[in-house]
Order: sequence, then C-alpha cells, then structure tokens
Amino acid sequence: MQIIRKDGTKRYIESSVSLQKDSSDKPIGFRGIVRDVTERKRAEERIQYLATHDALTGLPNRLMFGRLINHAIQTARRYQRQLAVFFIDLDRFKIINDTMGHEAGDQLLQEIAKRFKQSLRAVDIVGRLEEMNSLC
Repeated sequence: MQIIRKDGTKRYIESSVSLQKDSSDKPIGFRGIVRDVTERKRAEERIQYLATHDALTGLPNRLMFGRLINHAIQTARRYQRQLAVFFIDLDRFKIINDTMGHEAGDQLLQEIAKRFKQSLRAVDIVGRLEEMNSLC
C-alpha cells in the first residue's frame, strides 16, 4: 500500500494485523506489524523498467515496442483508423563507433532518441530495437 507522509513523500508499506481475543473469545484489540518496503518496491519497479526499456536511451525496447505496436494495431482496427510504422536504420553507424569511439556512438543514439521524443506526439510510439541499432 502506498502512503503519503506529512512532508509529502510517498512511501510503500506492508502490514499484517490480527485480532486479539481474551480467554472467553471476546475481541480486546489488534496486534500488527507495519514494514516500510519502499526500497524493495522501487527496486522491483526499476527491474521492470529495465526489462522493457533500452538502458542507453530510455526508449521502449523490442519487447515493449512489440506490445505497444500490437495495442496500436488493435486500436486502429477497432476504430477503423490507419496506422503507419516507420523504421529508421542508421547507415554506417559502426563507422562512428569505430572511428570516434563507443561513447560518441552512445551520445548520438541518446540525442536521436531525445529529438524523437521531443518531436513526436504523446500518442506516437518510438522505440529502440537494439539488435539492429534502429529507432522506430
């Protein structure tokens, strides 16, 4: 469960409560344990994010892109709309890595991803299909 503290910070807690009874089986109170599991929850969220997004660009990876594009196809069918898929392959990208170093190649991919995110609408999908060094 998520709680918001007085200072506005959000925390996640886990609780376990049991009813306490006296010898005649009459309820007399509750006993419980509350644990702050915020760090565990954040670690789980981070693992989920890394499983579905490219670590370098933050864009959806092949797995998430597939899910998003399938959803877009179903939505287009449902509402009888058209859908376009646009693949971009960076020609001679290997030359950039080989001559300028992998750091330069990484910076180029990050900048391209940033520009796509800034240029496209919120409903548009852009992802990185890493095996092909492509952006979609």
